[in-house]
Amino acid sequence: MWREDDRMVEVYASLGNERGPFPRACPACGECHAHVLMHRPELSSPRGTVWTWCGSCGSYAHFGAVIPEWWENPGFVDEDRLDSFVDYPDGISTKIDEWANELLG
Repeated sequence: MWREDDRMVEVYASLGNERGPFPRACPACGECHAHVLMHRPELSSPRGTVWTWCGSCGSYAHFGAVIPEWWENPGFVDEDRLDSFVDYPDGISTKIDEWANELLG
């Protein structure tokens, strides 16, 4: 079901200028099923890992990036289950969206 798609990086890039809620419009298919999860393994570091994915078309991206200062790692995410795929985050996407929306205010 999942396929890598570089366009999904746009979901992360939109965080710099769009404060709208998640889920957002998917840059691959246009459906409002795009999600983002960021994880900073060392809280003192600005760098971390980003997962963006669409629950509708199955497009996703996984990459290293500078994590926005306002982001806080969600306590409900099991860090041991995070890998390069989005199966685990997709299973908790509603909670992740709620968390991102709370942080975005």
